[in-house]
Amino acid sequence: MTEKALRELLRLINEPGEPVKPFEMRSYGKSELAMLYFPKAKTKKGAMNNLNYWIDYNGELRERLRALNSPPNAHRYTRREVELIVEYLCEP
Repeated sequence: MTEKALRELLRLINEPGEPVKPFEMRSYGKSELAMLYFPKAKTKKGAMNNLNYWIDYNGELRERLRALNSPPNAHRYTRREVELIVEYLCEP
Protein backbone atom coordinates (compact mmCIF):
# COMPACT_ATOMS: atom_id res chain seq x y z
CA MET A 1 0.00 0.00 0.00
CA THR A 2 1.43 3.35 -0.97
CA GLU A 3 1.76 6.21 1.48
CA LYS A 4 -0.81 8.20 -0.50
CA ALA A 5 -3.33 5.34 -0.37
CA LEU A 6 -2.72 4.89 3.34
CA ARG A 7 -3.29 8.59 4.03
CA GLU A 8 -6.54 8.46 2.05
CA LEU A 9 -7.70 5.40 4.01
CA LEU A 10 -6.94 7.12 7.31
CA ARG A 11 -8.77 10.24 6.13
CA LEU A 12 -11.85 8.17 5.34
CA ILE A 13 -11.75 6.46 8.74
CA ASN A 14 -11.77 9.74 10.67
CA GLU A 15 -14.84 11.95 10.89
CA PRO A 16 -14.55 15.15 8.86
CA GLY A 17 -14.51 18.24 11.00
CA GLU A 18 -13.18 16.53 14.14
CA PRO A 19 -10.38 18.50 15.76
CA VAL A 20 -7.10 16.71 15.18
CA LYS A 21 -4.68 16.63 18.09
CA PRO A 22 -1.01 16.71 17.17
CA PHE A 23 0.57 13.28 17.42
CA GLU A 24 3.10 12.98 20.24
CA MET A 25 6.09 10.71 19.66
CA ARG A 26 6.27 8.68 22.89
CA SER A 27 5.66 5.21 24.29
CA TYR A 28 2.05 4.04 23.78
CA GLY A 29 -0.02 1.15 25.04
CA LYS A 30 -0.63 -1.16 22.09
CA SER A 31 -4.40 -0.72 22.20
CA GLU A 32 -3.98 3.05 22.72
CA LEU A 33 -1.91 3.38 19.53
CA ALA A 34 -4.23 1.06 17.62
CA MET A 35 -7.23 3.22 18.58
CA LEU A 36 -5.40 6.29 17.27
CA TYR A 37 -5.03 4.57 13.89
CA PHE A 38 -8.56 3.11 13.96
CA PRO A 39 -10.75 5.47 16.01
CA LYS A 40 -13.97 4.02 14.60
CA ALA A 41 -13.14 0.44 15.55
CA LYS A 42 -15.90 -1.07 17.67
CA THR A 43 -13.45 -2.58 20.15
CA LYS A 44 -9.85 -2.13 21.19
CA LYS A 45 -9.20 -5.71 20.13
CA GLY A 46 -10.55 -4.96 16.66
CA ALA A 47 -8.31 -1.90 16.37
CA MET A 48 -5.31 -3.96 17.52
CA ASN A 49 -6.12 -6.69 14.98
CA ASN A 50 -6.21 -4.07 12.22
CA LEU A 51 -2.91 -2.49 13.29
CA ASN A 52 -1.27 -5.91 13.61
CA TYR A 53 -2.50 -6.77 10.11
CA TRP A 54 -0.90 -3.59 8.72
CA ILE A 55 2.35 -4.37 10.52
CA ASP A 56 2.38 -7.98 9.31
CA TYR A 57 1.48 -6.87 5.77
CA ASN A 58 4.57 -4.68 5.70
CA GLY A 59 7.33 -7.27 6.00
CA GLU A 60 10.15 -4.76 6.36
CA LEU A 61 8.39 -2.99 9.24
CA ARG A 62 7.65 -6.33 10.90
CA GLU A 63 11.31 -7.39 10.68
CA ARG A 64 12.62 -4.05 11.97
CA LEU A 65 10.25 -4.24 14.94
CA ARG A 66 11.40 -7.79 15.69
CA ALA A 67 15.04 -6.67 15.51
CA LEU A 68 14.39 -4.39 18.50
CA ASN A 69 13.93 -7.56 20.61
CA SER A 70 10.88 -6.40 22.54
CA PRO A 71 9.12 -9.10 24.57
CA PRO A 72 6.39 -10.68 22.41
CA ASN A 73 3.76 -10.24 25.14
CA ALA A 74 4.61 -6.60 25.93
CA HIS A 75 1.58 -4.36 26.42
CA ARG A 76 3.33 -1.20 25.21
CA TYR A 77 5.22 0.00 22.18
CA THR A 78 8.45 1.75 23.09
CA ARG A 79 9.14 5.17 21.66
CA ARG A 80 11.53 3.60 19.12
CA GLU A 81 8.86 1.11 18.02
CA VAL A 82 6.34 3.94 17.64
CA GLU A 83 8.89 5.86 15.55
CA LEU A 84 9.26 2.85 13.23
CA ILE A 85 5.51 2.35 12.94
CA VAL A 86 5.00 6.03 12.09
CA GLU A 87 7.90 5.89 9.61
CA TYR A 88 6.16 3.10 7.67
CA LEU A 89 2.47 3.82 8.28
CA CYS A 90 2.49 7.64 8.71
CA GLU A 91 1.10 9.41 11.76
CA PRO A 92 -2.33 8.29 12.92
